[in-house]
Amino acid sequence: MVLDDLDVEVQRSGRAAVIVIGEEQALPVGAAGRVFAYEWLLRMIHGLAAWLVAHPLPLDEVSFPYPPPLHAADYELVFAPRYTFDAPASRRAPAEWLALPVRRDETALRTFLVDAPASATTLYRRDRALSLRVREHLRAPCRSTAPLWRSRSAFLSPRTLHRLEEEGTSFRAIKDGLRRDLAIDWLSKTTRPLGRIGADLGFADAAAFYRAFAAWTGSGPRDYRRRSGR
Repeated sequence: MVLDDLDVEVQRSGRAAVIVIGEEQALPVGAAGRVFAYEWLLRMIHGLAAWLVAHPLPLDEVSFPYPPPLHAADYELVFAPRYTFDAPASRRAPAEWLALPVRRDETALRTFLVDAPASATTLYRRDRALSLRVREHLRAPCRSTAPLWRSRSAFLSPRTLHRLEEEGTSFRAIKDGLRRDLAIDWLSKTTRPLGRIGADLGFADAAAFYRAFAAWTGSGPRDYRRRSGR
């Protein structure tokens, strides 16, 4: 089921589990088959892992070692809200994934294999649209330059919060993921002062922003901006 040309490794980096896909043999650059190979392998690994633990496993971020394909706009719905191209192939998810127990038995496996390979590539996205709506609701005030960040959790009912948990995420996880993504974008693409970024993202002070950003990326915001050339 797995191409011999691709090698898969799972690494742990702080609070993230990282699935790294490398090429044992270089696949043809620019070929549609190269895009399909990476997409197929990720869908299979992700779908199988979610099935084994009987729980949705939403990805935080994905990157692919090829230019954006024509269907790049679908990646947010299919893989993760944050995705990049022309970068080393990897997928980031919460490290808690690695501690989840296997909940399937031999009988379930036999049933599962009846519909293979389709069953192995079906991602657990049941209420994925809900997570995207919550993320978009949080992001709306951040599109301007005004410091309008708020937790905005009041609009979520207990039922909605429960549905997010069923999907394998939470309001806090979505908010922290969006904070991280906005911080990275503002640091690498703008000259907005560090203090302004931290305040706009709702941090109490510069120290709190520094600690959070270092936990997300492994480096401080100033060092990250310097490496990005800003």
